Amino acid sequence: MPRTPLDSFAEGLMNKELKYASDSRRVKRNRRAEGPSGLLGRFRVLLPRLRWWSKSHGHTPPRTTPDEMLKIWELQNGLCAACSGPMELRGINASCFDHDHKTGEPRGFIHKECNGIEGLFSKMSDERVEIYLSWMKRILARRAETTQVAPVMSASLAG
Repeated sequence: MPRTPLDSFAEGLMNKELKYASDSRRVKRNRRAEGPSGLLGRFRVLLPRLRWWSKSHGHTPPRTTPDEMLKIWELQNGLCAACSGPMELRGINASCFDHDHKTGEPRGFIHKECNGIEGLFSKMSDERVEIYLSWMKRILARRAETTQVAPVMSASLAG
């Protein structure tokens, strides 16, 4: 039975990582490309999109190639360059390819959350970043105290 445009569209909708059915066909073809799990093919699809997005937002596009992206991914061993937490190319721990928006120099793969934090920090003065970080340290210290107190309180309530 011949495929129709509707079949392609439905296939694209079922593949949640993609927005358009034509992207689905392109990614499937590139998954058979070189590299572990077809990563090089995925980076070949990702990089033009990243360049378009950067230009449309007034940033310098990343100055890299899909081969360099693959090397960076392998060097990071699946860990975020910012927080060293485990990450994936997609899914819950999805990553972003971080680059300097002024020079285009690549900085590595980082979590979406880390990318958002880096974006906020880049707009702040060094002094404000230091103040913010000391505030976060106080919050984390309080959180650590409450998690240590909770088992003691629950033990005293039980006994």
